[in-house]
Amino acid sequence: MASWHQLALVLVLITTAALPSSSQRLAPKLDLCPLAWDISPCTCTWDEDLGQPDLYCPHIQSLGQLQDIFVTAFFPVKRFWRIRVSEAPLGDLPEDVFNDVQFDEVHLNSCNITSVHPDAFRASRPNMDTLEMYSNLLTDKSFPWSSLAEYAQLWYVNLENNLFSTFPNLTTETLEDLNLWGNPVTTFTREALQGAPNLRILEVSPYLESFPEDAFQDLHQLEELHLSHNLLGDLRRGQVTLNSPAFKYLYIADNAISSIDPDAITGVTSTRLKIFLEDNLLTKVEEEVFLPLMARMLDGWGELELQGNPLVCDCDMFWLLSNDTLLDNVRSGSCGGVDLHDVDISSWNC
Repeated sequence: MASWHQLALVLVLITTAALPSSSQRLAPKLDLCPLAWDISPCTCTWDEDLGQPDLYCPHIQSLGQLQDIFVTAFFPVKRFWRIRVSEAPLGDLPEDVFNDVQFDEVHLNSCNITSVHPDAFRASRPNMDTLEMYSNLLTDKSFPWSSLAEYAQLWYVNLENNLFSTFPNLTTETLEDLNLWGNPVTTFTREALQGAPNLRILEVSPYLESFPEDAFQDLHQLEELHLSHNLLGDLRRGQVTLNSPAFKYLYIADNAISSIDPDAITGVTSTRLKIFLEDNLLTKVEEEVFLPLMARMLDGWGELELQGNPLVCDCDMFWLLSNDTLLDNVRSGSCGGVDLHDVDISSWNC
């Protein structure tokens, strides 16, 4: 038998449909959230622009309490914009956590999640585009990487601060942005990335020690590579070999880099290249290393960040300090406390 809430909803829909067209335009949009006491301690808000409800659950005490909401409450609509749960002791996520309710975005952060069933978010497969599960206890064997291919719209996955020690072999055509910051991953291979050809943004740190020079060869859409705060050390020839005309941002700050070989960073074609090298151990900006890269920055969109390096301004740096066009693309950096833009080279005999 239908509940009074269901009957009331039907009555409202019938009444609204019976209104003249001019009255319909003046009528408020229908709020299709579940009743507040049915979903407590969660709260639901209705986003009129999206035409979807948003579920927020900051005070969930257990996985059972969360699951009971989706079993007992009446949901006027089955598709939500997102669900947000944080700091809840959820543990192992079983299949169909949210029953038949689907979400475009799933945010389950700092919830002590130890494993995820491959069908945990089964109902959301057609439309889920965002999965965020940072600061949990997920490992290489407890997260269903292979199931990502079953989500037709999934483009953003944030799993930072978990316990992954191995970079997964990705198999997803839709994934564009993957964040694995804070996981003890020490290396990855080209094969691990081959199955995600549309990846645009990749972030791996702070435990990374190495990766092969061909690691990014299959990422023709790659735009941003975040490898800061790692253990890479000096960059050798071919270390960062790119194969994407869209590539723009290379983050390699705080990597204990004291030297960079010529052609250590190759394959860049964009004139909007930005290289972030702050807080390394560079004592000079070598012409044969940086001129091929900075020559592509001449339209003013390029950027080279060098702050925090113990640079020494001598004749080895004259090529840069004497060229205002190139120097305009250096956003930060100093020699002995003097900003690179303010170094007086008028008396140099180089």
